[in-house]
Amino acid sequence: MAKLTNYSFLAGALIMVSSAVGCGGNQQSGGGNFASASLRVLVLNPSAGTVQVSVDGTMVSSNLPYKGDTGYVSIKTPGGQLSMAPSNSVTVAPFTEPLDLAPNSHNTFLLDGWAHFNSSSSLMADDNTPAPNSAAKLRILDVSLSVIRDIYLLPAGSTPSGTPLVALSAFNTSTPYQTLAPGSYEVFVTRTGTTQVLFDSGPISLAAGQNRTFVIFSDCQPNTCDFNVLTSLMLADLN
Repeated sequence: MAKLTNYSFLAGALIMVSSAVGCGGNQQSGGGNFASASLRVLVLNPSAGTVQVSVDGTMVSSNLPYKGDTGYVSIKTPGGQLSMAPSNSVTVAPFTEPLDLAPNSHNTFLLDGWAHFNSSSSLMADDNTPAPNSAAKLRILDVSLSVIRDIYLLPAGSTPSGTPLVALSAFNTSTPYQTLAPGSYEVFVTRTGTTQVLFDSGPISLAAGQNRTFVIFSDCQPNTCDFNVLTSLMLADLN
């Protein structure tokens, strides 16, 4: 199951994440064996500045920027530790967080929020198991700061109609992984209950054996933010 860790919730925010188990192994540390997991850190708080990220006392990034991620790194379990030190420590305070992750799992730690809403974080389990029959998997994660929206996942070139994939109403909400035939798809965000398009991803190509997380977020600057202007990025969970 996904574990959630939050620092200064956005007002009224509820974090929901989906879970899946990946693969990993054991590592050596100080001459001894310990179980390990994999951790990826993603920064989506533009007010944090660049972030120094350390895992189990070892620096993995000295200046992780807004929209940047570390890729997967090994972390001990139990007893793993994540430390993050934003360059803008007045807005986003440095912290060290113990993380007891499932052995052999793959996980993403998300630091988000914005300015006067302070910062928030969540920890979600990623799926790095391949889909059957050479299919692909896609999860949609909405970390935007706007109100309830409908999400459509359609073949590329389509227009939104019918029943949406899901209505996402809470900050940091994700869909389950969708198993899809390899091909080109398009993600639409519409005003709830309508087909008025607020965001269009354009074509998204998925190849056989790929697992991806498509992240939608408000396109903010450190000191200004129009919550309804949305942008996106893609995370490679497998292949």
